[in-house]
Amino acid sequence: MEINAHIIPYAVPPFLASIFSISLALVLLNNSKSVANKCFSYLMFACSIWLAGFSAMNVMKSADDAFIFSRIIYSAVIFIPVFYYQFVMSFLRIARKHFVLSLYLLAIIFEYILWSGRYFLDGNILYSWGYSSSASIGHDVFLVYFATLFVAAIYDLYSAL
Repeated sequence: MEINAHIIPYAVPPFLASIFSISLALVLLNNSKSVANKCFSYLMFACSIWLAGFSAMNVMKSADDAFIFSRIIYSAVIFIPVFYYQFVMSFLRIARKHFVLSLYLLAIIFEYILWSGRYFLDGNILYSWGYSSSASIGHDVFLVYFATLFVAAIYDLYSAL
């Protein structure tokens, strides 16, 4: 399979940010025994896939090639709220093992929806800077899930003050 791409300046900043994120993830993962640091490194790893995939999606000349990167991006993005929530819980030393496991199960269900059809993403839209994902109903449900976990984590951080 041949992938046709072109270089555009809009793809450079997210790619550089992805290099920084993966570097931070590797340093934290290799130099710490802290559960919170490991959780944060998983979060940074998922963010680096998101950023690198976004850059790759934007340089694609073909909508089909860009859609492959859209799905790869969302394969990582789906785990970002879980990794963030788990990081906050480990940082605060709050034990919610069963709840976190249920969040991972929900993430796996979102992964299945993402890869099983067009219920999560419905292709890509071409803009002047490159391709961007076109969302479906599963994506809308995911955004509620994403926002809910971030708000819950922020609430727990605020409560710990």
